[in-house]
Amino acid sequence: MKNIIIAGAAGSLGQYLQKRYLENNFNIISISRKKNNHSKIKNLYTFNEDLSNKKNTIRFYKKINKKFRKIDFIISCVGKSNFKKLKPKDTYDEWTIAIKDNLIANVNLVEDYIEVFKKKSQNTKIILISSIAGVTPISAPISYSTSKSALIFYTKLMANKLARNKININCISPGNILIKDNLWDKKMKSSRKKTLNYIKQNVPLNDFCRPEQIKTLCDYLFSPAGKFITGANFIVDGGQTINEK
Repeated sequence: MKNIIIAGAAGSLGQYLQKRYLENNFNIISISRKKNNHSKIKNLYTFNEDLSNKKNTIRFYKKINKKFRKIDFIISCVGKSNFKKLKPKDTYDEWTIAIKDNLIANVNLVEDYIEVFKKKSQNTKIILISSIAGVTPISAPISYSTSKSALIFYTKLMANKLARNKININCISPGNILIKDNLWDKKMKSSRKKTLNYIKQNVPLNDFCRPEQIKTLCDYLFSPAGKFITGANFIVDGGQTINEK
């Protein structure tokens, strides 16, 4: 049975991936800041950790290092794009939060894993979820877009270093993911016509990104066919970034 870490498991995409990989008979090591109420599910091991804190990340890895001989796959859905609750005077806090949650948390997730698991980390395949906001200017907070762009570049730089340990690391940058109860689902419910019009005007394939498309790409990268792919950023956006300037 394969062992997979899913970070950011409380988010809509993280929850979807967790459910699907459980159905695929994986051992799931689930990490989120929020308390997970699924701890009694077979093959699901839940941890509440703030990965932007290096000490917390190392503590987490030391815990699971005792239980699992090897981690086969890591998917990180960690990130934050909604800063509406911050007051105007807290702009600096927005940048701090954006960089910590979208970049530093992922850096800790990758680098502390290598440090704690050492030789056991060989042949692990890692996928970091970024966003098309990190690829081209779109309507998204600048702090979020900048930190997601840095995450993509970090992946490229780390690929060369991790290759020494036979570790593959890649990025997936989705656009407009539609999942039950997520931001786009709420937009569809509150203003369906306006939302669909936005998609029609901005996405050449005139559709949303679906979570099953992200999982299919993850499966490919985890398969033997993805063994020779590392440092890449896969854009799954229906062609939206084609026309962005």
